[in-house]
Amino acid sequence: MNHWQRHRLRKGTHFAAKPDQNRGDVTRDILLQTATSIFARDGYDATGTRAIADAAGVNQALISYHFGNKHGLYLAVFENIAAQINTRFGNSIVAIKDALTREYPTKSDAQKGYFDALIRLCSEFVDMLCSDDSIDKSRLMMREQQSPTEAFDIVYGAFIGPSLELIAEIFTRLRPDLNPQQIKLLVISFFGQMIAIRATRSSICRFMDWPEIGKAEAELYKNQMQETARALLLRAEL
Repeated sequence: MNHWQRHRLRKGTHFAAKPDQNRGDVTRDILLQTATSIFARDGYDATGTRAIADAAGVNQALISYHFGNKHGLYLAVFENIAAQINTRFGNSIVAIKDALTREYPTKSDAQKGYFDALIRLCSEFVDMLCSDDSIDKSRLMMREQQSPTEAFDIVYGAFIGPSLELIAEIFTRLRPDLNPQQIKLLVISFFGQMIAIRATRSSICRFMDWPEIGKAEAELYKNQMQETARALLLRAEL
């Protein structure tokens, strides 16, 4: 690590440079990480580019150089979040697509294939929301859920929307008795249960008498989600 990188870390940005990153890439990534935390904490309107630059330990002019202005930086934060989410869930999305296109010998086998792919995605999503590195991203997403901007369009178009459509396709296969609107409402109910572990974390801990949501608590939550999904979706016992 050179003197320039050590200086950035002393300023409070916990960032490990990749071996193949040049100085400009490192600066851009530090600004994205710092902006994510400050936008999440203070909101867009209350955040200034000087505060972000000072916290990142870089010249304020570098924000203009890399992102144009505060709005460009804000959108870049959400593009970065969308890219990270897609990377994390890439294998689960592939598993769902594979389950939907595979040939099954029996209807029961098909149900199990669809259900297992769905639960895998659900489990990984809950694990992500329970992780410490999701706190700032979740706060940003909650703000955008309440007052959506162009930033929400980025994440919805890149991950949330396509994921909901895939889940809806699985639900349609498992519940052919429901009409399209009923399927969508069921998907929203299921999606809401997934995000509740972060969005209503304090209420869950208080009601369950949990001091925190750690690995054991997350497993209990995922198991209950699986049982709820089984009751809602499956016609044959697996």
